[in-house]
Amino acid sequence: MKRAISFLRDVLQAPLIADQARGVYRYESEGIYELPGLWFSSEELAALLIVDQVLEQQPIGLLSEALRPLRGKIETLLHKTGAETPQWDSRLRLLRMAARPAGDRFSIVADALVRRRRLLIDYHARSDDRMPRPRTVSPQRLAHYRDNWYLDAWCHKRSDLRTFALDRIITAEIIDTPAQEIDADQLDDVFATSYGIFAGQPTATAVLRFSPHIARWVSAETWHPQQQDERHENGSLTRSFPFHRTEELLMDILRYGPDVEVLEPPSLRDAVADRLRAALSRYPASDTAGRLTPRSARNSVLLDVLVDRKPWSKPAAALLGLCDRQIIRGCLPASSVGTVYFLIKREHGPRRARAIVSELLGILRVLPVDESTIAEALTANWPDFEDAVFHASARQAGVTHIATRNVKDFRKASLQICDPETLLAALSRSEIGSDARHD
Repeated sequence: MKRAISFLRDVLQAPLIADQARGVYRYESEGIYELPGLWFSSEELAALLIVDQVLEQQPIGLLSEALRPLRGKIETLLHKTGAETPQWDSRLRLLRMAARPAGDRFSIVADALVRRRRLLIDYHARSDDRMPRPRTVSPQRLAHYRDNWYLDAWCHKRSDLRTFALDRIITAEIIDTPAQEIDADQLDDVFATSYGIFAGQPTATAVLRFSPHIARWVSAETWHPQQQDERHENGSLTRSFPFHRTEELLMDILRYGPDVEVLEPPSLRDAVADRLRAALSRYPASDTAGRLTPRSARNSVLLDVLVDRKPWSKPAAALLGLCDRQIIRGCLPASSVGTVYFLIKREHGPRRARAIVSELLGILRVLPVDESTIAEALTANWPDFEDAVFHASARQAGVTHIATRNVKDFRKASLQICDPETLLAALSRSEIGSDARHD
């Protein structure tokens, strides 16, 4: 009793006196004394309602049910202060991108985490097509990362720390066995030093260079606690940071498309290039060549064969076959060599591009271009200078026919201009000698 009286007097400043006549303790004055409470300003009360609404919009409710009685009291207090109570469900917008519901396993996992008990779970990883297999884990931490929930735990099956996506836990059961405790520093070393959600000690350092256009945005982003940035005079940005696995890092790099280049390590650079080539393969060259290549390449008979642009590839392949069998002698414009290499490299890589160009050099002769060729093209005054250079180099080399799908742009030509079908028909009638040449 004396300890409680001392606390009220000394700590809470309650004006208590001993009334010996009545044998009680009472307030010194007749006025009403109110014990100090927990007071909030209207701004703090509004902030509490916002937090409550954030929890309410979580897919599994989280603490919203437990906080519902408190919400009514907060709204009442706000009303007494004269502040309006906005409808937060219509005034607050939370955008959830690629969020996966954690399901009813969240409460079971959280309960085991708080009680420090082990869990028996059936886990089905996305990378494994096999049926889920049971395993016992000791939960260590819950992580909310990019709108999804994960469990950092000690896996007794693997005798190692693992990260489990809650939405991939099929079943969960609490075991009445104390969870194995892992030191907090060890957890940080495994889960907080590498890139993204994937655990593991860093094994490499990524070095990325961002274009000046996107650098202003990336510079404000934190990709890793240990990232190092270097700004360049041209406005570009080089960022380096440690990583262990590439799955998530690849996705983050690819979303910046042409505005980022992987400088190191070579394995990561190759992985990004492979993904870009695989993505491009989804779009046939006939769909993209018209937008991504020079205008002359869009009507190139040779490219019709190499990238299989239907319906033109069949007659073009027939002409190239005649050249290969030396029935006719074919020539290749010098400008087409670079275009061919670019397109093949873009879809199949540099090794394949070099092989294709080398094979073509064994079938077709490259038309030379010198000062006299350029001078003749300039004098011709054609609408398209590249076509004029091609025609001049072909004439100077003794070519008699040019096969192209762009016949109309060669109206000023002195050589015979025809499409592949017309040239094949003429050859079948033996109207053209074996020394005829084509593009």
